[in-house]
Amino acid sequence: MEHLLPFIHHHWALVALLAFIFIVIIGFESFMKTREAKEIDAQSAIHLINQEKAPIIDVRPKEAYQAGHIIGALNVPMADLATSMKKLEKYKNKFIVLVCDNAQVSQKAAKELGKLKFTQVKILKGGLDAWNKEHLPLESK
Repeated sequence: MEHLLPFIHHHWALVALLAFIFIVIIGFESFMKTREAKEIDAQSAIHLINQEKAPIIDVRPKEAYQAGHIIGALNVPMADLATSMKKLEKYKNKFIVLVCDNAQVSQKAAKELGKLKFTQVKILKGGLDAWNKEHLPLESK
């Protein structure tokens, strides 16, 4: 311990560089945490839909979507996500609620949207399975 202060005094540039790297790593980790999509329950999703006009993006295949989906949901299958960016671009800085059967595919979609700098992506926790368990309405086409 008695050698620490002389070391810092003699190698101040090295210590400053180490501190800078440490701060950058902590900052980057914090930034990445804020970009991760948060799972929300059905009631929170309803609040975002009603109060924030958040669109519901159903990332299930077209057939599953047509069999039953949340009222007003847009169908953007995970397989078509990359080619559907024009359709989603207007929501880049707004809340988006992603939905699939059980939230697993929504997690993948959220990561892709996060890479494209979508800032307010939320995932319906438990997906449509959870929505159905709460006896919330669906429509089919």
